[in-house]
Amino acid sequence: MGPPCDATESEKVQLSCKSDVTLVIMTVLSSSFMLRETATLTAICGFLAMLTFAQTRDELWSRCRATEPDLSIGGCTAIIQLEQETTNDLATAFYNRGNAYSTKGDNDRAIRDYDEAIRLNPKFSDAFYNRGNVVLDKGDNDRAIRDYDEAIRLNPKFSDAFYNRGRAYDTKGDYDRAIPEYDEAVRVNPEFAEAFINRGNMYREKGDFDRAVQDYDQAIQVNPDNVLALNNRGFTKFLMSKFSDAGTDFSLSVDLDFKDAYLPLWLHLARANAGQADPDEFARNTAKLDHSIWPGPVIRLYLGRVTPEETLTLAENGVEGKTRRDRTCQAKFYVGEYLLSRGDVDTARLALQEASSICSHTFLEYDAAMSELRRIH
Repeated sequence: MGPPCDATESEKVQLSCKSDVTLVIMTVLSSSFMLRETATLTAICGFLAMLTFAQTRDELWSRCRATEPDLSIGGCTAIIQLEQETTNDLATAFYNRGNAYSTKGDNDRAIRDYDEAIRLNPKFSDAFYNRGNVVLDKGDNDRAIRDYDEAIRLNPKFSDAFYNRGRAYDTKGDYDRAIPEYDEAVRVNPEFAEAFINRGNMYREKGDFDRAVQDYDQAIQVNPDNVLALNNRGFTKFLMSKFSDAGTDFSLSVDLDFKDAYLPLWLHLARANAGQADPDEFARNTAKLDHSIWPGPVIRLYLGRVTPEETLTLAENGVEGKTRRDRTCQAKFYVGEYLLSRGDVDTARLALQEASSICSHTFLEYDAAMSELRRIH
């Protein structure tokens, strides 16, 4: 905002209201109407000052709404400090700045801004929702659920809030409460592919494979190129021992996402269990992948370049803690599958049993190991 205008002469008006726009308008007015009255000039100066502030305000709001977080933070902060906005607009400035801090990963500052937005506008459903997302990322599932509760109370058709409340229950392991949330998400938005996928995952975790596949089918109907839906349907069919069908889904996934090193492995396993030899296809699908990084050693195992023992050693090299445990889990599973494909059922069973005892229950390899152990009992 420009300096206060109190000039009594045209020259002082022009000096104090310095923007190019105000000078142009002042010149036009002076030449057209030959205004000389002090009161009239003072009024014009006030008008021009307001015009300059309006331009500045529009620029600040443009920045506050920007997708670039630092630009947004700067614009929103200036608006907040000017203290010229209505209560609801000020709430919006805090909300936008909270979004920018969230984008930068500064969750604590984001939460403080969402708090302030909600204090100023207690009916701000989006602020409750975004605060819920941030606290969910911080691992506070119960607090996130409370925020989603309020967002849904204020906006009963808030499909994203239903979806993320489902995610919060999912993270808590409460699948029976997660499923109704995904039900509501797809009821409000029948095109919500991610909600179909997550509900399918819940049914798969509960062992209801048929209903899981139905949900993945729905997600694929919404978007036939949805790699996540194709992967999950392929994996579920793998658990159902429908290996040929699983291979079809994994093949589509590989074509859509050729950079994911795990997809050619799952396709190869599905082909092998279906009795469909695919050495050329596997070599082609893995040719452009970096075999020096995990799960590169597993790829090299199936290409015949390292032994099972070497694969297990490479899984543990250079890593410690959880990363080492996770890689060992995966290595045990893939080695078990490798041995199983070569008819060494007893040694394969031991590797799969070790995988099932090491792997986190959230890993696909855990579910697959348990499924394979039941199959070869």
